[in-house]
Amino acid sequence: MPRLSSLALALAPLALALVIPTGCKKAVETAESAAIAAASGGKASLTADGKIEVKTDEGTAKIDLAGDKGVATITGTNADGTKFNAAFGTAAKAPEGFPLPMMDGLNVVQGAVSDKGGKKSYAVMGQIAKTAKEVADFYEPAMKKAGLTVTRSETNLGGLVMLALSGEGGGHKMGVAAQEAKGQTTVTFGGEW
Repeated sequence: MPRLSSLALALAPLALALVIPTGCKKAVETAESAAIAAASGGKASLTADGKIEVKTDEGTAKIDLAGDKGVATITGTNADGTKFNAAFGTAAKAPEGFPLPMMDGLNVVQGAVSDKGGKKSYAVMGQIAKTAKEVADFYEPAMKKAGLTVTRSETNLGGLVMLALSGEGGGHKMGVAAQEAKGQTTVTFGGEW
């Protein structure tokens, strides 16, 4: 069964379609099933309760897609018992329990968490009108406060500034990447907690 990141990212465009009014529900359902089947290597079908069931050689996963007020959500359980929850859209938020604070002005557009036996994996992405250095300067002490030993790297490729923070400690891992171009910085978080 695909991990949260590959399946959730494959479903993101379909989930975003849920927050856009549509007059053709059957076409959306057909597109969802085709995309999920392609992403998972399995067969996707719509169940009577409105969920999407994906069957692969590894087992069966159930997925629920929903949309409301600029946010589309994907929730479900993979065949191995891993539970996942992802939100996409202009009003998305970091998942509940995300271990780092959200910087003022950071507009989260994707937040996802999976949970397998109490071990949570997080993926969050957002944009902010601050420099990559300002973002890294905010998150480096926040990561240290969370008990992580942090390493920092910086690259400048002709105006494209990239700063990366990598933290590990206490059985936890978290990475923060800030990519700045033309006055806008994209911030990506990923880790296990």
